[in-house]
Amino acid sequence: EEAIDHRALEARALMDMGLVPAALELLEDADTLETLTLKARCMEDPRAAWKMLKDASSMFKPGDSGYGDARVAMADLVARAGKYKNAVKELERLRLQVPDHKPHEVAARLRALERLV
Repeated sequence: EEAIDHRALEARALMDMGLVPAALELLEDADTLETLTLKARCMEDPRAAWKMLKDASSMFKPGDSGYGDARVAMADLVARAGKYKNAVKELERLRLQVPDHKPHEVAARLRALERLV
């Protein structure tokens, strides 16, 4: 059983309440892939957030805790920057690397992006 990351839970709760600046402050010194993913989702500049997450995820491999969620967040950030085709590629890469990571959620994102491409 994995240890519960209370900081990640609290940050996610703040984000759900729309209190993104407070979540970002809580995640200022994020150091796990999960907390870095949440921090990236809070950042206003999708390109800077993507770079931060790309740098962090390069230290991890498929199967590591939080890897799939980090890759989904990277695809979301690319889409937020208006690069829909690149977001599709990112999600397809995730499907190849970690096929059992939330397949329905990944498929829904891919269908939504296909409409925008």
